[in-house]
Amino acid sequence: MPTIQCSCGCAAFEEEHKIVICCVCNKPTKYTCADLTASEVRKTKTKVGLSWSCTICNQMGNDINSLKAIIISLKNDILELKNRDSPIVNNFGFEDIIQEINEREKRKSNVIIYNIPECLASSSSDRSKEDKLVVDKALQYVLSLHSETEKD
Repeated sequence: MPTIQCSCGCAAFEEEHKIVICCVCNKPTKYTCADLTASEVRKTKTKVGLSWSCTICNQMGNDINSLKAIIISLKNDILELKNRDSPIVNNFGFEDIIQEINEREKRKSNVIIYNIPECLASSSSDRSKEDKLVVDKALQYVLSLHSETEKD
């Protein structure tokens, strides 16, 4: 009678009738290494639909089930996030967009001058007047320097 080597790691050879085959990976294992009785091995070989899987394949099956549960949970989280974000996008009205565009147009012609203290006036018109005075003084100074260099 032919002998088959056990794949569990014991490296023993056993007769074919004392071996059970994993239904997933098709690796042979001695029934004693698989913690099966001889009658259980006979049942797996004779009954249709009755199968045995090794410890590694059982663990992989458990891991696959865990991964499926994680994937389902992640899908639900993604759907929840998509549904949560959609009302926020819809809250921006047409008027808000037009106002933002107008503000950008106003700021497009702004002048930025560094190292000048910020005006602390309470009203925007006072701040605007102060800013204009500072810009006028700076431009007058630059023009005076320019006119002096032209005289030379």
